[in-house]
Order: sequence, then structure tokens, then C-alpha cells
Amino acid sequence: LYHFSRLGGPAAVHFQWPDPVRTTFHRCLTLFVPLIIVASGLIAVLDTVEQNEGASLIQLISVLQNLVAALYLGVMLRFSGGITSELIHHHPKSWLTRLRYIWYPAAVGIYLLVVVLVGAGYYYSAAEIRNLLQHTTGLALLTIILYGLAMRALTLGHRNLLRHRKAADQTPDIDAVAKTPEPTDGITERESETDPAAGEIPAIRTISQQARSLLNAFTVIGVLLGLWLIWSPAFPALQVLHDVHLWTYTVEAGGVAETAYFTLAGLILTLLILIATFVAYRNLPGLLEIVLLNHLPLDPGLRYAFSTLSRYTIAGVGVVVVFQTIGIRWSSIQWLIAALGVGLGFGLQETVANFISGLIVLFERPFRINDTVTIGDITGTVTRIRIRATTIRDWDRKELIVPNKEFITGRLINWSLSDNVIRLKFPVGIAYGSNTDLAEKLLLSSAHESRQVLKDPRPDAVFLGFGDNSLNFELRAYIGGIKDMIPVIHNINRTIDKKLREAGIS
Repeated sequence: LYHFSRLGGPAAVHFQWPDPVRTTFHRCLTLFVPLIIVASGLIAVLDTVEQNEGASLIQLISVLQNLVAALYLGVMLRFSGGITSELIHHHPKSWLTRLRYIWYPAAVGIYLLVVVLVGAGYYYSAAEIRNLLQHTTGLALLTIILYGLAMRALTLGHRNLLRHRKAADQTPDIDAVAKTPEPTDGITERESETDPAAGEIPAIRTISQQARSLLNAFTVIGVLLGLWLIWSPAFPALQVLHDVHLWTYTVEAGGVAETAYFTLAGLILTLLILIATFVAYRNLPGLLEIVLLNHLPLDPGLRYAFSTLSRYTIAGVGVVVVFQTIGIRWSSIQWLIAALGVGLGFGLQETVANFISGLIVLFERPFRINDTVTIGDITGTVTRIRIRATTIRDWDRKELIVPNKEFITGRLINWSLSDNVIRLKFPVGIAYGSNTDLAEKLLLSSAHESRQVLKDPRPDAVFLGFGDNSLNFELRAYIGGIKDMIPVIHNINRTIDKKLREAGIS
């Protein structure tokens, strides 16, 4: 810990600890911890001698040791010190900041309680509490180290994601991003150009927030479980939670039906499972994008499908675990599932059809986020793909919710599935007796003057035939994507009209 928190050590370089936090931790470690270690060594040595000869000296050293520990925590965590002041300044609304008037006296007071117990003669009780405090300190240090390593991994994954998005022309300039200073939590606040609501390629800032939220939630749950495992043996009163029976259920063990009880402790465990499932369901895509999917040779559509199916898997597993915890077994609800199946077959067949169609869309991928599609009389850009319906934003900026069944059973046009190049047609009728060779040249020159028109495939002008009142020509030109269609149609039509009028062709 001394080398970890020194100037230029991992705490500053890799974990991005603010200098006041690192300095305070390092100085207090240097001043107080050697005294605590020496006291522990003396107590261990004196424990080997006769009880009557070393008991009083052990108690005296134990009192001094716990006083030093209380002083150590009091100085290191004081509100005006580097650690707590940085917490209050950068995270004024966090739970740690709001509850500082509770955890600070508790952290210092518990060591003073040990001093009182030793002075009152309850040495072995005090020693047991001291051991639990040592385990709690180890849990805190382990949590800090693992959390810092995880945040470091997220930072590196965040940078790799920026580079990959830059390679796909979906992020700002990577050099400009690299020059942006990192915040203390290790995740830059630079946001991608991509719409966060798109789903398939979420904004980088959204991904970082999801990953951090998931990491913070599991850190809190892990710390609470660790504290429970450490301290529950010291408080037999907590075991009363297992004695509060809420209801009974029947389980089969070896073919014999037995009665089991759902207790208050089981209810608390169920609530923790529900919270963990909800947090994982909400924030899993960001963590998967940074930690796993970013390193696999997958296209964005497949990554989105993988993230979506992972969400549903987590939700399904969470529901099954909750049912198992509260005592609901398959044998108890199979008749209900059968009845629901019949009801779904008649009353919710459209919903089920859309659900199955959504799974087909995710695997078959006839379209992707940001693809331009036409389904029926609706043309627009796909902005969100969900398991029941897909959202399309049309040219009027209206959000249209289209059931997934329409994409499977209807006729779908994807303007950018495998090739963005599309052909535009410009029908032109000229008067009988006009110079057709000149008209052809003018039509081709109108296409060549447009910067959006591709050189390969080359544009073409075709004399289609003799109409009732005109000689029918058609100019055919290729453009790189549907986003250029309206500007190209406008510009080429204006150019054709201008050139034909200047040439005297009606």
C-alpha cells in the first residue's frame, strides 16, 4: 500500500486518484500503520507466555493499538481532509456524502468501543471484534483495488471503442479526443455523434454510463454481501430473520414431500436478486460493448442482436431464480402455464407473432439501425429495434411504430442493406423535330456536372420512344446513397431545364 499510493505509483498513474486523496492516504499510512503492526506483533508474542504474566500487558497494548487505529481513521477521513473533501466536492449528492455524519462516527467509534471493552475486562470479545474489523478493512482495500482495476479496464475499452468508431467514421477526431483530459473516474465525457436512442450503435457516453452504473451497482451489492458474511456471526440477533416465517411451500427430496418455509431473510435475498437483475438488464449493453463485443470481429447489427438477447436471457434467469427463491416450482405452476398458453393462442396471437418476428429480425437482420427502408407506404430511417416493434423516423421527423410482423410477412425495401448505390431516373419529353443528338449530350452533361453523381457506374441517356406529343428521353444516374436523392433530383432537373432552354429545345 505504501508503494501503491506513493507519487508516481499505480494509484496516481493507473487509478487516476486525485492528488489530495493519494497524499492523505499515503501520509496517514506512513504515520500510523507501522505502530499498529508493531502492536500486533507484540500481542502475538505475548500470547505465547503464561496468561497471568502477559494478560495486563496485552490489554494495555491492545488499548493503545485501537486508539491509534481510531486516530488513524479519524485523521484520514476527517471532513476537511483530502479524501472526504474531494468526495464532497466532486460527488455532493452521492450516498457516501449524504451519510458521512453516520459512517464517520461509526468508523471511529467502533475502535473506541473495543478500547472500552478491553478496559472493562471483556478482552476476548474485544479481540473477536478486532478480528472482524481487520476482515472489514481487508474487504474495503480489496474493493478499492478491484474497483480501480475495473475502472482502468473500462477506460482502456473506452479508448479502443473510440478508435474503432473513428475507423468506421462514426466518432469525432481521435486526436482531439486523446487531448481531452481524463476525469477522475477514468471515463472521458466525449460523446459520439451517433444518436443514443439508436440502440444498435449507442453513443459512447451512454455506453460508459451504463458500464459504470453496472459496475457501481455490483460493487455495492458485493460490499453489502461481504459485510453480511463478516459480521453476521457476531450478531446472533440477525439470525432471527431466518425464524420469521412468511409462508410455507412443499418441496420434494428423494421422492418425499417436505414442508419448507419462506423467511424474512429469503425475502431480503429476493429483493437483492430483483435489484441486481434490473440493474444488469438496464446497463448490460454498455458493459458488453466495452469489455467483450468491441474485441470481437462482429458487425454492428450482430453486436446489437447479441446485446438484446443477453438482456432477455438475464431477465429470464432472474425470474427463474426469484421463483426458486420464493418457493414456486414448475410442478406448482404448470397448469397455469398451460392455461396461459391457450389464452395466448387466442387473445395475444398478434403480440406473440410480433415477438417471434422480432427474434427473426434480430437473427436474420433484413435491416439495421440507420438503414433506410420502405415498408408499405412508409419510408424512413430505422432508429430503434425492439422485440415487439421497430421505430422508423420518416422524412417529416415523425416516429412511426411498426410491428415486427409487417417486416416478415410484408414487402420490405432496404435501400442500404448491402449496397448504398441507387439509380435515379429523369424522364424528359422534347418537341418533335428537336435535335436528339444534342438533347442526349445535354442530358449527360447535366449528370456529369453534379458532384453527387457517381462516375462508375456511369450515367446514361436513353431515347425511349415516340410519344403522342413528345420524343421521350430518360436520363439515368447513380448516386452513393438515398440521403443524396432529393438534392440530386433538384439540381439535375434545374440543370436540364436550363440547358435545354439555352439550346432552344422545347
